[in-house]
Amino acid sequence: MGRAHHCGLTLLFILIMMCVILMSSQMIEPNSGGMASGGNTARHAAVRERLVPNPKARLKEQFHEVCRFKHLAGRSEEAYWGWVVRLVRYFDSKINPRDLSGEQLGEFLTHLAAVGQVAASTQNQALNALLFLYREVLHLERTVAEFERVRRPARLPQVLSPGEVKRLLAAVVPEHQLPLQLLYGTGLRLLKLRRLRVKDIDFERNQIIVHAGKGDTRVSNTGLPLPSHSYSFIPRKR
Repeated sequence: MGRAHHCGLTLLFILIMMCVILMSSQMIEPNSGGMASGGNTARHAAVRERLVPNPKARLKEQFHEVCRFKHLAGRSEEAYWGWVVRLVRYFDSKINPRDLSGEQLGEFLTHLAAVGQVAASTQNQALNALLFLYREVLHLERTVAEFERVRRPARLPQVLSPGEVKRLLAAVVPEHQLPLQLLYGTGLRLLKLRRLRVKDIDFERNQIIVHAGKGDTRVSNTGLPLPSHSYSFIPRKR
């Protein structure tokens, strides 16, 4: 009886220890899995922020792939690629942008200011396009050398008087008056005007909701003031 009782206690102790070990392993695995998932999340976030384009594709295809990944607006993508083309043509149509140095990039930007007589905003856009090419597409570190900045005095724009605006709109055929009134009264761009729908006009708040602003697919919460003289031309929803 004594030996049997002793063996029973030994087996009970072993079973208790096995249960403790199993419970401990179950408590550790979720934490380690959480750490692993956290690491994967960080890696995936890094991948989302910086895409490595298809190395077998041409530069143009790589450029557009990264632009789509970054959700650049169509106009910005087109303008940026245009500056890449002008950069290559400036030196040699057969040259690879990877082989250009920071001094050559500065030379190109100086040429735009001194010879091309571009505006300051145009030169800044060219600089941003080159930085986007090397940082986001080619993943190369390029420090643009010192270049001549465009320094021209700002000119005041010529603005039509209220009477001139009325005469201008009165000379337009009736079916084109509403688009022109919206362009002038709200500051909408032509592409945004073409995408405008009747349900985007809020008559109660006197606002227009702009969709997909600057490449963003979300609806902008900022409305534009709707000119009151346009109400009679806009069909109401029923």
